[in-house]
Order: sequence, then C-alpha cells, then structure tokens
Amino acid sequence: WATPAPTHGASLLGAVADIAASADTSPAGVHRAVMAAIARQRRELGDPGGTSMVSAGDADGTVVVIIHSNSYPRFGSGIVVPEYQLTLANRAGRGFTPEPGHPNFPERGRRPATTLHAWVASDPAGTPRFAGGTPGGANQLPWNTQSLARLLAGEERPGRLVTAPLWEWLPDDDGLRVEGGFPDADRDGLAAQAPRIVDAPRWGCKSAQQVVRVPGDGEAWEAAADPRTVGLALAV
Repeated sequence: WATPAPTHGASLLGAVADIAASADTSPAGVHRAVMAAIARQRRELGDPGGTSMVSAGDADGTVVVIIHSNSYPRFGSGIVVPEYQLTLANRAGRGFTPEPGHPNFPERGRRPATTLHAWVASDPAGTPRFAGGTPGGANQLPWNTQSLARLLAGEERPGRLVTAPLWEWLPDDDGLRVEGGFPDADRDGLAAQAPRIVDAPRWGCKSAQQVVRVPGDGEAWEAAADPRTVGLALAV
C-alpha cells in the first residue's frame, strides 16, 4: 500500500509492480522501472521534486509512518498559529506551476503534486508486515523502490534495507549518482542505461530511510533509521 495521488505513492506502486512482473530486482532492473514511473509522472503528475519523518509502532501491532515538510526556504509560509506554535507549510506555493495547461497549474479544488509518500508491504496472507519511507524530494521514489526491490528479493532485516548501497536520480539530465558498495556488474549495468554516472562514497547519498518490521506472534519489533542523515531507532 502507498499514499494516493497527488503524492508519488502511485508512482511507487507502478514501479514495484513492474519489478514484480519482470522478476528483475537487479539495480539495472530497478532503474528501468523507476525511470518508467518517472516518465509517467512527467506526463500525469507534473512535479519533479526541509522534510522530516517519524515512524511508530505500539504493543497492539499498529504502525504509523508520517512524512512532513514545511518546504523551503526554511520555515514554510512563515505564518505561525500562536495557540499551537505551529508553522504552516507552503507546499502549495512551491508545488504549483504557473504554466497554463500544466498538470500542476492552480485551479479551484486542485492539490499540487508532492513527492511526500509512504508505503506498507504485507506478507503473502495480506497482513501488513513492513512500513517505511524517506525524505529526499524527487529521490523518494527511487530510494523507496530500491528498498522494496530488496524486500521482494528476500531481504527482511530493516537495518540491511536502510544501509544497502543506493543510486540517486539526477533530474537535470536523468544521470545517476551511484554510491560505493555495488558489485562491479551492477554498477556497469546502471552505467549502460544512464546518460551520466557520478561516483559517490558509500552512504554518500542524502536519503533518510526508516523501515519498521511489524512482529508476528512471539517476535520483537524491529526498526532501523538511515545512517546517512540524522535519525534514530528507539524502544520506549
């Protein structure tokens, strides 16, 4: 499951469905699926791209993932609700496009497309077992897809999911920034498909993934926060 449009959750589901149909969870296969989803976004959503995230689970097995952004430059709209000390966001002001006829052109009742989305994955019986997401602007879709592809391939440890090497989409020319840690064959596969490759050190991307594993009977909660940015997994 993922959050609906106008978030990028629908694009995430499309990318994961393509990966499942092809049974290709290699980095090159994931890249093809992500770029196909991005092409659909460009046609239908129109949003190419200051975010925080929190995930929580309780003793009853309930898990919640919230991704929130005041957007830029620093404090959203700059308007504060005094009673709550709440800074209002400015996603609408940042997200709309002034070009008439564009999918994100402001019209009555229309919400701007937003990169913010979260996901939940179930076991074969349909019981939700994993929940996650990441800040990261336009790269939320690529990074979430890479983690879900690894989940499809059998990796179920949250710590491994959030620390595995990543590639990052460069929207200006559809190039890729590729972290160290990929096998040479996987990096070569990405290089063969992308117009440009920029090498980055291990954990050199700015993802901030969180993954929570919902326990089955007799199991403990498991959760992990991305070491690339400020994050923490904490039992309370």
